[in-house]
Amino acid sequence: MLTWPWATITSGATTWMPPLARTSRFWMPATPPGLVTSLIHSTLGQIDVLQGRLFVAGGAFEQALAAYSANFDAQVGLGDLALRSGEAAQALAAYDAAQPMLAQYYAGQPAENASLAAVMLHVRRGIALARQGDVTAAAAARDQALALAEAAATLTPRALAQFALGAAHLARGETKAAETAF
Repeated sequence: MLTWPWATITSGATTWMPPLARTSRFWMPATPPGLVTSLIHSTLGQIDVLQGRLFVAGGAFEQALAAYSANFDAQVGLGDLALRSGEAAQALAAYDAAQPMLAQYYAGQPAENASLAAVMLHVRRGIALARQGDVTAAAAARDQALALAEAAATLTPRALAQFALGAAHLARGETKAAETAF
């Protein structure tokens, strides 16, 4: 067996470490199969949404989920598309399907990233519920978003947590509190 900092040769098989990993002080954990492909399709879907190509965006989000079934952003993207199309029940189902993906998708990232995603998911749920006419459930979703944002801001008073807090206040119609948080 021969070993270098960038490769290991054992019985004719070579294990190669990518240049980024060997030049970095930190070892990056292996990505789950399909994650990179999924992230590419999800990003392309987000670009399609920004360019107004909603049908194409839906296909990109579907491809992202086919490549990596726990792609939270792609699942939320499908919900956003449904909400834009006036399909509040379909949007709510997509958002509810995204909830269990959150922990796996944001594993290894800073806690405030997952907190912001959770807050914005509940804000979106509140909008979908309001469009369905369920005012009580919509208010409960907005309250849950605010509670998550306040907890995140208490634990990590960084800009991202403050943004989440501001977004939660804004979703509840509390513009003064939102301005203070932002």
